[in-house]
Amino acid sequence: MVQLARMEGKIDLVNERHETVKTDLTDVKLRLHGHGTRIQLLEARDYFLKGERKGLALSAKAIHWLTGGGVIGILALIARHFGA
Repeated sequence: MVQLARMEGKIDLVNERHETVKTDLTDVKLRLHGHGTRIQLLEARDYFLKGERKGLALSAKAIHWLTGGGVIGILALIARHFGA
């Protein structure tokens, strides 16, 4: 009878440890998921910023060409007005 009580105690101890391990694994999975989400957000932000920088550079080039063309157009009008 004493041996059965010891076995039951050991089984209870094994079950408790098993539950603890399951809980620990769940915590690890949640942390990994959280880290994965953070990495995805950082990569998306980086991708967006790179695209934004490219867009700003393209806009600056467009403004440069448009204002340059406008200046040349104004000079052409002035030259035409004065008969050159």
